[in-house]
Amino acid sequence: MAMNWKTRLRHYYGDYRLTISGDISFAPKQALRYTWSAAVRKKLDAWKDSLQQRYPFFKISMKEGIRECEIEFFAFSSACADSEFLEIFCQHLREIALITREDPQVHLTMNFSGVFSAYKEAKHFRILNKKDDVQYQITECKKRTPFDWMMRSSYARIGLTILLILAIMQFVWSELAPAEVIGKLV
Repeated sequence: MAMNWKTRLRHYYGDYRLTISGDISFAPKQALRYTWSAAVRKKLDAWKDSLQQRYPFFKISMKEGIRECEIEFFAFSSACADSEFLEIFCQHLREIALITREDPQVHLTMNFSGVFSAYKEAKHFRILNKKDDVQYQITECKKRTPFDWMMRSSYARIGLTILLILAIMQFVWSELAPAEVIGKLV
């Protein structure tokens, strides 16, 4: 599915940094093995696509194991443009809880941890669930060093992108410009 280039740019130059790792586990309550039904799999694929449209930096994998099924998430130091990312992401996770509420044989477990960094502050968080209730909790707030927020800011990315474009233009111009004749040829 093609990503919207505006969304990609918006998140590439985002003011916030996000590192997140976690999974959603679908385990059977009584049976030996749990597999997604075709209808649930279709809903989960649609949910995954909508989440990837909103946050293209997420690496999401869905796999069926020996006993349970999992959806794994990962993003490392990715730029994010949403200041309310934690609230929005928890809302997306609540949608998964509603999808699985219909199946009485599944036990749903969500476990995420990560760091959401703003201008001069980094918030360490955990996202857990209890049945349909999905909540995040800030476990630690740290001040970021000036070097850290300066080098990982969107302004530094914009400046480096402009420098790269200028360097490419200079290289192309020097290759396309006619060569100077030095001296007289006999």
